[in-house]
Amino acid sequence: MLLLLCAPIVHADAVTDWNAVMETTVLTTDPAARIRTAAIVQVAVFEAVNSIVGDYEPYRNRIDGASGASPD
Repeated sequence: MLLLLCAPIVHADAVTDWNAVMETTVLTTDPAARIRTAAIVQVAVFEAVNSIVGDYEPYRNRIDGASGASPD
């Protein structure tokens, strides 16, 4: 039982992965650039996932996701 409590949780999540890439990329830039870049990346990720899932209203135009695409 103790082993299960100490085991790391592994979960594939495309949104978290893109957020990590963004954070690594802007690490040495000024705070204003980090905030702007984070906003742009998160909108792009939202639009990409939403084009596949389609649960929410897009920010600008609806984009059709590729046939058989997965949000992960």
